[in-house]
Amino acid sequence: MQENNNTIRIFSNTQIVITAILASPLPAGYLLAANYRKAGQMKASLVAKLSAYLGLLAVIVISIFFIENHLLPTGMFEEKSILGYSLVILIFIGIQSILSILFLFFSKRLLAKVKKEFSENEIKTYPIKNVIPYFLLGITIIGFLIAFRGFRFFAFVVYLLPNIYLYNKMKLAFSGRQQKKWFTIVFVVIVGLFPIGLFSHDASDSLILKYSLFGGYYYLPVLLYSFLLYLLFDIVRLINWPIGFISKAVLAGRRFNRVLMIAILVITASIVTAGSYNFNNTQINQYSIDVPKKASEIEQLKIAIAADFHLSDITSKKFVTRFVEKIKSIDPDIVLLVGDIIEDDQSGSKTEFFQKQLRKITSKYDVYAVDGNHEIYLGDGRFDFFEDTGIKVLRDTVIQIDSAFHLLGRRDRADKKRKPLAELVKHSLDSLPVIAMDHQPYEFEKVNKNNIDVQFSGHTHHGQMFPFQLITRSMYELSWGYKKLNGTHFFVTSGAQGWGPPVKTSSPSEIMEIDVNFQSE
Repeated sequence: MQENNNTIRIFSNTQIVITAILASPLPAGYLLAANYRKAGQMKASLVAKLSAYLGLLAVIVISIFFIENHLLPTGMFEEKSILGYSLVILIFIGIQSILSILFLFFSKRLLAKVKKEFSENEIKTYPIKNVIPYFLLGITIIGFLIAFRGFRFFAFVVYLLPNIYLYNKMKLAFSGRQQKKWFTIVFVVIVGLFPIGLFSHDASDSLILKYSLFGGYYYLPVLLYSFLLYLLFDIVRLINWPIGFISKAVLAGRRFNRVLMIAILVITASIVTAGSYNFNNTQINQYSIDVPKKASEIEQLKIAIAADFHLSDITSKKFVTRFVEKIKSIDPDIVLLVGDIIEDDQSGSKTEFFQKQLRKITSKYDVYAVDGNHEIYLGDGRFDFFEDTGIKVLRDTVIQIDSAFHLLGRRDRADKKRKPLAELVKHSLDSLPVIAMDHQPYEFEKVNKNNIDVQFSGHTHHGQMFPFQLITRSMYELSWGYKKLNGTHFFVTSGAQGWGPPVKTSSPSEIMEIDVNFQSE
């Protein structure tokens, strides 16, 4: 950062303010934080970064409020007119201009301090090329918000912000412009793998794009655990400020930050490796329950339950082969696949292999499935895969299996044509036990009130990666496993595999084996 012993480089007030007005408070805050850091004010530097994120959040919330309440009702923005987009851009610039006044105030105060503290040094402004990466980052965020809004934008922000945090932490381990330059290039390429692969793999058969998506999926858990470990250390750093059990000189040192980065990457690699093994090695979990026999002519029923395969071109052929072998080892009376079996349009090279393997699954009462939300996302062609595989799909349908039990399969709740449960069971099902399949585990009380004896669900993945199971536990009455509610048995499987990252750290990949004992009342 210093050209020689007598030269200090900083970002100018003009650079910071223009960045705040045109590219959002986030990059402007990082420029201001860099100046604070140059002045040795580390606490102020952290506050500037935090203020940058809060400022971006304020811009997003206020802008969306204006768009939703003033532009959408007029139809201008929804029609994607030039006038509509121009008004949106003006709203962003207007809000950011107001916030830029704060940046100018603090930047001027800081510049005065720097000049006073480094009065013997020559103070120069960074060239424009040093501002451009920050500026482009802010423009990208705002452009993505204008273009996509909604879920895709927030998914983009959730992905981007931890990467910004991680980049700034890891950069401290490198010295010299050349090292930092190459680190930046490598980091940007790795971060770009996931969005590039995700947005383009459906439109192209390119192997490069498929491997980009595969690499991007593996990067997601690396990002998660590196981010959490650095965040944990920053908490330690915060505690250290008043106590001082680690000297500030050590914490700021290049050697310490390099060792810290290596340690975090080693721990992260260990977690991801263990999670990858867990993801790819599906286990069988056994349960036994008692259900009223009613008029059933059988005493016992062995059920194999699986869900959430998310089969796609990046799914391992070995996984499907082993899955079929494990199902055969159970020797079930019936096999139930509870949604999210396929992930894309199944035009890929592995589709025929998957179908060939799944045709090998046989049982006394056959193989049945219901659709999950991912099958709903695929559109009308989503059932070709099941028909060609010989799997029977139940969609808001109740069938009688011999004189043994009723099997009810519901459309996924993402399907707008889904019927109410009460309508499906309005014709009395009291004569035989009722077993239901519903991909998403919601409204257990309604299920119980409609005299369902057993219900099987999936969907949650039990968070798939720690600590996301804390979220699924708060969202669902049962995130994973077994629960009995007023006579109804509920099962939620964590999935035969999962979506996206081929890593599981919060639950196993599993097949549920359920032994049902039909007992006379």
